[in-house]
Amino acid sequence: MGGLLLSACAPGDRADKVLQNYQWRMSNVFELEEADLASAVSGLQPRFPLRRSLIQAIPPLNINLLEFLQLSRCELQRLLGQRNSSLGLVMPVSQRFLYELSFLELAQICIIELERLSRLQPVNDEDARLSLVRLLQAAVTHKQQWLAASYWNALWGSDEFQLLFSTATPMPRVSGLQLQPVALEEALEWLTAGSSFWQQQPRDARNRQLEQALAVVGSEKYLGQLRLAMVTISRVLASTTDAVAGAQQRRSICLQHTLSPRGTIMQRVFLRYYIGEVQPLISLVHQRVSSLRPLLSRALQVAEQLPAGQPPASLEDYWQRVWADRADSEWGQYSRAVADHTRMWQRLLKQCGLQPGASPDAEQAFWPAET
Repeated sequence: MGGLLLSACAPGDRADKVLQNYQWRMSNVFELEEADLASAVSGLQPRFPLRRSLIQAIPPLNINLLEFLQLSRCELQRLLGQRNSSLGLVMPVSQRFLYELSFLELAQICIIELERLSRLQPVNDEDARLSLVRLLQAAVTHKQQWLAASYWNALWGSDEFQLLFSTATPMPRVSGLQLQPVALEEALEWLTAGSSFWQQQPRDARNRQLEQALAVVGSEKYLGQLRLAMVTISRVLASTTDAVAGAQQRRSICLQHTLSPRGTIMQRVFLRYYIGEVQPLISLVHQRVSSLRPLLSRALQVAEQLPAGQPPASLEDYWQRVWADRADSEWGQYSRAVADHTRMWQRLLKQCGLQPGASPDAEQAFWPAET
């Protein structure tokens, strides 16, 4: 029966439930008003930009029917046929990038073949073939010029990236955060390797690898969940830090470094709920964001090869306000809220004579036996 009662009272595994439980216990100790956690992340701004603001427009390249028929000896003809089929006209941005890579590869092969044939066939055919060679060379130049834009679209313009950053999702579970997202990290490593890397891979292997990596990215709203946890932690810690400071001005928890009855309850909350539950959650969120931010920063660097030389304004604004390493971003506010809350606990523990190492009695009080 006792075990059932304990499990019934234990906070849920979701990050917001852990924080809500901690906030409730701190409000009891310091007689605080509880903040509404749901409102902490409602209407979160900015949202991840919509695809239409991220997609880079690529000028079309047309080959007329006569020229297309002249490619009949080349495998490139079949690729062009697939591209102009009903399915090819609506292919997703990732498939379009793979098509561009295949076009560049097969066009080079076709140029070599046409040049070889022009040396073996009569002069009147030679002129037509050489004209087609020049057309294909111009097409290769055009495709190469816009390859970075196609690569950008395959990443930031994909449905998978939209899902990855979506905050239309429940809070993450602590047990889920405990698992390092190895598959996601590996997928982002592949995806951010650069367009030249993908050009060098065998065609079948790169097609399979790119689609598998994007499938992993789009399998879970992982960055959206991390953002929800990060913002909720920031706001709970910041509001608790401010509220405790106000409560301390009205009535100190302890006097003359002597542990009071309220201080004893505070100590239990600190050890069991802050150190035992909240601090591990803080650490997990910090670890997960820290491991993924460099990969996402590398993906942003693709924009350096775009015509504008930088990400679209909507994405730049989103990145700077959410993930950038700056004081006023959500990531910066999270780091500051954690630091401020840590200093709050240091002051409270010192006030109650509970700092480790201050005395044998204080050491014992800081690490009491569980009851």
